[in-house]
Amino acid sequence: MPILINYMGVIVDKVSRMFIALLLVFTMSFSTTFAAGGYESLALTDSISSETVEQPAIAEETKPQVGVYEKDGNYYYKDPKTGKKRKDAGFIKWKGDRYYIQKGGKIITSKTFKVGKYSYHAFKDGKIAVGVYRWGEKHKLYYSNPKNGRWVKIKSHRCQKGVKWKGDWYYLQTNSEVATNRPVVINNLPYYADSKGICTKIEINKTNNPVLKAARKQIGKHTKSQVRKFWTWYYNRRFVNTDVTPWCASFAAWCYKKAGKYSKISSVSNKGYVPCYTRFANRRNKWVKKSKAKAGDIIVFGNSRHVGIVERVYKGYIYTIEGNSGPTAEIGTGLPGAVTRRVYKLNDRDIKGVIHP
Repeated sequence: MPILINYMGVIVDKVSRMFIALLLVFTMSFSTTFAAGGYESLALTDSISSETVEQPAIAEETKPQVGVYEKDGNYYYKDPKTGKKRKDAGFIKWKGDRYYIQKGGKIITSKTFKVGKYSYHAFKDGKIAVGVYRWGEKHKLYYSNPKNGRWVKIKSHRCQKGVKWKGDWYYLQTNSEVATNRPVVINNLPYYADSKGICTKIEINKTNNPVLKAARKQIGKHTKSQVRKFWTWYYNRRFVNTDVTPWCASFAAWCYKKAGKYSKISSVSNKGYVPCYTRFANRRNKWVKKSKAKAGDIIVFGNSRHVGIVERVYKGYIYTIEGNSGPTAEIGTGLPGAVTRRVYKLNDRDIKGVIHP
């Protein structure tokens, strides 16, 4: 009996040691799992299936279309306050853009249209073009008034001008087309318009030519009291206005007189009359190629109707300083014009020729 009891004690002792060992293993496994993210986390991860649980769809609230909207390829407008579709003709503004509604409700798209005496450009979404933009099949640059979208029409080359848009200067030609890849004059200063129409100022070349120096000092003078000196100096008569007393030729003569070079044009019979300069050049063989023009030469336009002083030839263009020029010199204005800097292509048909006295 004592032997049996002793044997049983050994068995119990072994079982106890095995139980303790298992308990230690389990404890270590639990500690490792917990350190790696927690037992709950592991159990939760194991319990997630690979199937995606679909959430119940939430029906979006359907809002009525207001403002400018598209329907069946056309654009319309509903008043945001009343929700009513506008059918009367007229301009509307929506989110900062202007549109024009035709009678019946359709917004004008993809065309040039006229309201009263003003023209407008409407893009394919109905927005009226403002500022500088591209238009037409040739994608030329144009300009419309940024405030109202009116197409700025320039009828004459004498009325061409510079405009500022988003911090940059642009130069408007006839029909409001923006000049590109060419030199221009803005506020009587030379610029170059790049492929995007943006104008960069060109440094004015220094010169020792006394005629050109005299002409440059007169740039910008435009009031009657300032310009009458050129006319009265030569004719000693009362100045009336630009139509009755055109003074471009007397301005050219005044520059030669001021420069001390008056003797060079002494053979011009009437220095206040343009055709006399042409006759002088013909008789004295004083014409030179336009591409060979020098500072201080005399440039003649049209059928001997206008003259100016050559400033420089630059990359296929010729800069001039002209009296009785600018938009105020248009026939019928009764205004005296001004002394302005201008630029032309060398092959401009309006240039009759260049005289080197």
